Formats: sequence, C-alpha cells, structure tokens
Amino acid sequence: MFRYIIYLFVASAALSLFSCKKQKSEPAPTVIDSVVVMPSHNYSALKPGNYWIYQAYTLDSANGAAHAENRFDSAYVEKDTIINNITYHKYVEPGFNVGDKLTSFLRDSLSYIVTHTGHIMFAYDNFSQVFYTYYYYNPAVMYDSVEVTEQMGFKDATTSVNAGNFITSTFRQIWHMPATQPYGPTREYDVVRTKAIGVVRKTRGFYSMTPEIYEWRLERFLVH
Repeated sequence: MFRYIIYLFVASAALSLFSCKKQKSEPAPTVIDSVVVMPSHNYSALKPGNYWIYQAYTLDSANGAAHAENRFDSAYVEKDTIINNITYHKYVEPGFNVGDKLTSFLRDSLSYIVTHTGHIMFAYDNFSQVFYTYYYYNPAVMYDSVEVTEQMGFKDATTSVNAGNFITSTFRQIWHMPATQPYGPTREYDVVRTKAIGVVRKTRGFYSMTPEIYEWRLERFLVH
C-alpha cells in the first residue's frame, strides 16, 4: 500500500488541502530484484517492536520559520507478515488529521525499501532516476491536473530534529503545480531517513493556497 497526498479543490473555497490518503490507482512499479537484502543499507529499521515518537510542526515556506505544535504521535512496526511467500513488515504511522493512522507493508530489497506491490519508497544509492511520473486529476475539477514525480534527493545531508543530528537522504514526491497556484512551481512531500533508525522527518501535508507546510519531526525512538 502506498500513500499519496490528495489534491483537493473546492470551487467555492480559497484553500485546497493536500493530505495523506490512498490513491485509487497506483502507478506501475519499477521492477527490481526482490531476493537479495543488504542490511548495511538499512534505512528502515523494520523490526517488530521498534517505535518512533514524532512532534507535529508547521513551517512557513515563505520565510523558513518552524513552529512546534502541541501534538505528538507514534509510528511503529506491529508485526511481520507473509505475502506471496515473502516476509514484509507491517508499519503503522500517523496521518494528517488527529487520530489518522496509515498502514503499509514494507521490506528492504537490495538498496531499496519497497511495498508489497513493489512500489519503491526509498533508494539507498539511486539518486539519478525518476522512479515514477504520473498525473493527479482533481476530482472536483476534472480538467485540472498536477504532474507528480517521485525520486531521491539531498543525499547525505545533515538533518537536525529534537532526537538529534543525523546524516540523511530524502525520498521526494514532487508536485509540479499549475501556474495559477501562488506557492509553486513545485510543492514537495519529503520523507527523510537515516541509517539504522528510519524516518526522522516527513511532510504530512500542505494547503496549495497558503505557504505553510506541515511536518512530523522525530522526538525519540526505540529501535533494536
């Protein structure tokens, strides 16, 4: 299961919300070898019992200011499960709204993190390829669409959160916005990972007509 930001337009409203939900039709996955696993490239820490506590933040993309919210939530690996004779890890994480939980089945394969459908969620050393390109069609205004690309970026960057300073790389979902949107030409949904720990920072949503970006930032964690 792969998670997408849903692009919502309301004809009578000034704001459009991008939030985490499942897209009905998933783009065709890139085929990769699903046999060899390389733990040394582990950016997922997908072991049952591991958990991460995140604090919600609001960022102003216009000036870079970050504001902590009085909201915390957890992600955790619930259990291992067999799908098509392959072991995957049931990963549960917070969504955009209070109480939302998103579930996916993930595993490490070569230098990738993939879902049970083969969809790439992260790559350790592939920073040149665009994994997917597709169009999101606005359900309210069917003639309007947004091109979305998924790829890696910011290799070996330094990311600072309350849990510490980490060397990270980022999986990026890039929305190529229409010219009518004021905070383009792109908006990004980033998932920032570090070795042996997993996600230290991620975008949880944004409004297309305001500069704010909403994030989760790692507060503390327990990994085995």
